[in-house]
Formats: sequence, C-alpha cells, structure tokens
Amino acid sequence: QVYHDLLRSEEEFVAELRVCVDNYVRLLDDIQLPPAIVKEKEKLALNLTELYNFHANVMLKGLNYYSDDPGKVCSFHKL
Repeated sequence: QVYHDLLRSEEEFVAELRVCVDNYVRLLDDIQLPPAIVKEKEKLALNLTELYNFHANVMLKGLNYYSDDPGKVCSFHKL
C-alpha cells in the first residue's frame, strides 16, 4: 500500500509540474516580456523544466517499472 501511495503521489506531482511548465515557464518565453523579466528568466523559472523532466522521465518511469515488485525499488534508487 505504501508503494502505491508513493507512485500515486509521484504521478500527481508530475502532473502538477507539467501544469507549471506549460503555464508558467512558457510565459517566460514570450518575446514581449519586459527586459527586466527576461533578464531574470532563469531565476524565475527555478529549473522547473529540468525538475519535470527528471520526475517524468526517470523517477516516475522507474517507480512504474518496479511496481510489480516494490522490493526492488532500492536498486533503482541507487542509480
């Protein structure tokens, strides 16, 4: 049960990060933003795209891969 709760919460986290990337980070790519905002884009984006990519493409995929045998998730964690 604990493993499935972890998997479900990771799925929810990935979905929420996706919303942030789609709705917040992409706004920072708008060419009509004031120069002061463009200058601080990296700070404002907070590496959300990289965080999303890690959780969606590494963490969540790994948790799904081991969902049939949660005891093996420790070997994934060591990667």
